[in-house]
Amino acid sequence: MYDETSLDDLLAGLNGLTAAQKMNIANLIFTQTFETKNIKDSHATFAEVRNGSKIPILEASDDFDGFPFTEGNCTLPACAITDNWSAYTWQLDKIGCELTICMENFSNDFKVFFNTISKDNETDIETAIVQFIVERFQARHLKAEIRVAYFGDSASLDPLVKGFDGFFVQMEALASPENSVEITQNAAVTVVGQTIADGEVVYNYLVAMYAKAAAFPWFEPANMVWRLDRSIVQALVGWLNTQADLKGISCDCIDPASVVNARVYTVDNLSVFGIPVEPLPFLAAMRPIAELFDEGTGLYINRNRFVLSRRENMILGYEIEDTARKFKIGYDERKSEIYVQGSSLFGAGVPQDHFILGI
Repeated sequence: MYDETSLDDLLAGLNGLTAAQKMNIANLIFTQTFETKNIKDSHATFAEVRNGSKIPILEASDDFDGFPFTEGNCTLPACAITDNWSAYTWQLDKIGCELTICMENFSNDFKVFFNTISKDNETDIETAIVQFIVERFQARHLKAEIRVAYFGDSASLDPLVKGFDGFFVQMEALASPENSVEITQNAAVTVVGQTIADGEVVYNYLVAMYAKAAAFPWFEPANMVWRLDRSIVQALVGWLNTQADLKGISCDCIDPASVVNARVYTVDNLSVFGIPVEPLPFLAAMRPIAELFDEGTGLYINRNRFVLSRRENMILGYEIEDTARKFKIGYDERKSEIYVQGSSLFGAGVPQDHFILGI
């Protein structure tokens, strides 16, 4: 498999296609794109959002001072509703790029590689190559949305994150001793999530976060979600699978009829205290951001990040409902090139402090 950083090198050209063939390939690939799982599948998403627009959010509060005795009067006293309304202002920006496929000079070795993995006689080798490149383009677009949604920082000068404040920047601004837990390993070279032994450390942090969340009136396990880096979840799962009688953890994915040991936990179907765990590629998203990862030392800034939040408190807002409508592939006959364009105009929002942040 080719590294993403070498994608441009693959586009030196694909030889031998006529204009009609290129048009046919473009039409074929367009119907097969945007099948990769993306961030919108697991996050509350709003459409038709405009920069600066507001979403009214009702913050329900305990209100026991209404409906006084009327002493038999025919006229009822006026009622007042004292619930607080929070108006979150959307901050949107656009990510995007264009890729051109010149179809001129791909080496025979590269074509042989595709001949070894594609045995479908109905699909010519040039179509397979272009399909491969477009799928990689699509995957990079979806990964970029995750990077920006979580690590966006409007105060940064880095073009990879500077458009708007992402989830972590907003959560850190709203964090207080009451709704945050300090990950002490972030202040040292020691990290969490590299060995199975780290799983117990992860578990103890989750216990501390759960205890804090359970004290808030907004806490409701059915509406909560854990979001952790996948490596941290792997360490937790590895440790859990070594424990015989640990309570409070559940994994509904296991079918007792099909496995010998029904206690086996998996990364992608794990719940902690009844709250689902969603592993996300935090470290991979941080790596290209110079302010969060030092290439020379290999150290991250706040490597270990834990989130316990109400689902509706981590929201995405898009200009249009379907990101696929901002994806375009076509053929430029004058230049004899296939072009691929992709963009998203969107933002990430944390409208209330209904979360526990571990950082």
